[in-house]
This record gives sequence, C-alpha cells and structure tokens, in this order.
Amino acid sequence: MIDRKKTNEEEIPENLPEEQDESLESALIRFIRKLFSFLKPSCKFEEFLQKTGEYFDERIIQTERQKELKYAGGKITFNLSGSQVKMNAKLFFFKSGNEKWTVQESRNSVDKSRFNDWDKDEDLLMLSRGETVEMDINHPEE
Repeated sequence: MIDRKKTNEEEIPENLPEEQDESLESALIRFIRKLFSFLKPSCKFEEFLQKTGEYFDERIIQTERQKELKYAGGKITFNLSGSQVKMNAKLFFFKSGNEKWTVQESRNSVDKSRFNDWDKDEDLLMLSRGETVEMDINHPEE
C-alpha cells in the first residue's frame, strides 16, 4: 500500500548492511507496461498509485512467504526529468535469524503523458515545480 502522507524517516534505519535483490526492477517494469496496456492511453496519478500499491502488496506478501523475511517498510520517490517521471522504489526486509537486511530496489520511469491530471493532482503539481515527491510503502493489510 502506497501512503501519500509524508514519509517517516525514523522508521527505516540508515546505512544498513544489505543484500540487493535486482529482480524488483525488472518485475516492476513488466508490471508498469502491463498496467498501461490496460489503462491506455493515460490515467489519473491516484489510479496509478493504487494499482502500483496493489503490486507492491503482492510482492511484499510473496517475498515474506517465500524467503521467510519480515517486511520493515519502504519508500517510493518521484521526480520529473524532462518528459519522464522518474521513480525509485526501495523495499526493506529483515531476517531475524542472521540479522541481515535485504533491500529490493527499482529505478524506473514513466512518460509524463501517461498521467492526465497534471493540473489537479497535488503530487503532480509538486513534480511540475521541480519538487521531489516521496511516499511510504506500508505493509499490506491482510
């Protein structure tokens, strides 16, 4: 679940010893392509966040079950660069037995024309002004 409220920096520790799982990036790219083939040609940013949040929920539950990890939290950041909305997502998992953090990270971009509410959505207006939008990725409600 993507939370549009301001992120809480204190919840996820800085400078974690981590193992990178690069599979999130390719999986998220596949998801975004599939999403926009369904939502052609564009959608509201809120709808994109909801569908992307559902994807992260599935990914978190699957990772917890398959790898026996505990989800600690995550963040997704958006920036506007020319005609591209750049996204950076990080999901933090913890394995209590060996006290290691695992970070799944993805950097992707979406053409800004995919969103049709640039004049109404508060987060898109912030991106238009050159600001960064950062949101929490919370544990899914089961």
